[in-house]
Amino acid sequence: MGVAQTGAVFLTGATSFLGRRLLLELVRAGRPAFLLAQPEELPRAHAAVARVTRRYPCPRGSVLLFAGDALEPGLDLPAETAERVLGEATVFVHALSFAPGPRRTAERAAMDNVRALESVLAFAHRSRALESFLLISSTGVGGDYPGTFYEDWFDVGQRFIDALDRSTFEMEARAREARRTLPLLCLRPGVVVGDAETGEVDRGQGLGPLVRLLQMARGWPAWLPWLAPDGERSVVPLSPADYVVRAILALASLRTFRGHAYSLVDPQSPTLHELLDDLSDRVGLGRPRWTANPALQRRFLSLPGVLPAIARAGDALGVPLRSLRLLLGRNRHDVARAREALEPLGVTCPPYSTYARRIIEAHLRPAA
Repeated sequence: MGVAQTGAVFLTGATSFLGRRLLLELVRAGRPAFLLAQPEELPRAHAAVARVTRRYPCPRGSVLLFAGDALEPGLDLPAETAERVLGEATVFVHALSFAPGPRRTAERAAMDNVRALESVLAFAHRSRALESFLLISSTGVGGDYPGTFYEDWFDVGQRFIDALDRSTFEMEARAREARRTLPLLCLRPGVVVGDAETGEVDRGQGLGPLVRLLQMARGWPAWLPWLAPDGERSVVPLSPADYVVRAILALASLRTFRGHAYSLVDPQSPTLHELLDDLSDRVGLGRPRWTANPALQRRFLSLPGVLPAIARAGDALGVPLRSLRLLLGRNRHDVARAREALEPLGVTCPPYSTYARRIIEAHLRPAA
């Protein structure tokens, strides 16, 4: 069914939380890693490599950081560097994702996400050693589809908040076209909550913003309602980072399961109501609190321009309000193919109840 997990891994997006966890696992496994760092992320990439190699000392040259640019032809790599990557890297993992910021609008980030994937795909087509190309996508590809979204599904008429929200869909469209000539897989994690085993989290992502909001709510009047549209039906797709990383490396080694998409989420992910109730208990927020009329809330959020305005406000404030798409989604993601491929290898997604305490305590601890 599989092939030996050997050869170097070429990784984009190594400074993201998921990218750093993947780099850590590669170094721990003694597998060579080639990292492409965008110009603006080069200092953070150097720091990430230093932290990982201090934790797990590795032979000199087994982790190589290349300054390049996924938005440029040939990734803007020197010819000698490009030839080495093309000749030695057996796995490409594209985890790079541009976000809005002071120098990049949401529309520009959307275009750059698609453009970067196209550039990396063109580069991969020149590879002489490629065995697997993995695109780290998202369950956000399901948009506002109100039901079970199957792994084989792609375009089912779903809608998106704006161009950036839609860019995940556009990237998968490019990937699906490339499947005819590349050994390509699309992996769809949901809300990456942190490491289920160690409790390590990214405070600004995952459940962090929601935990901080609930902490603030301890001082709010008890009559103030929750904003939870369709909370009893909205499933929050949770993805522990350690599970996603193990799944990435396992799927990269399997020939049988190539050319498909895989939902890397907890099949028993909680609804928004269940998650709010659990988090409220863990942060010491008293209950019961009433929920404003869900139908009215959803009707308000469905008005033209409301969600885009909320997303833009979050971009301006540096708050990930775009995660509302995942928190308010009414789709549950089928994981049948992911389980079929991964469970025989012992790779399973732990249920939320087994790691919630570690994750929430990490978010509640004062920042170092």
